[in-house]
Amino acid sequence: MKEDQKKDVALFRYSIISDLVNAKDLDWGEQERLIREKCSRKWSIPYSEKTSLGRTCIVSWVKAYKTAIAISGPCIPVIAVIGAKAGL
Repeated sequence: MKEDQKKDVALFRYSIISDLVNAKDLDWGEQERLIREKCSRKWSIPYSEKTSLGRTCIVSWVKAYKTAIAISGPCIPVIAVIGAKAGL
């Protein structure tokens, strides 16, 4: 995958998880509701024929993002956070 494609995928993933990782005081019930809502939608996923996302996938992107932020701080690029974890 080319660099610009990796960035497109990483930005797509961040667009999916941004409300989950940026919300303050998001309780478990609200987080689960948001994840279920995202899983029920059809998506135009860059460079993929798939149109849906699973709960495990979304949760893994959130964990990867939070882990990277905890280790490196909030100024690292999105591609380094959720692109690398997903094998990009």
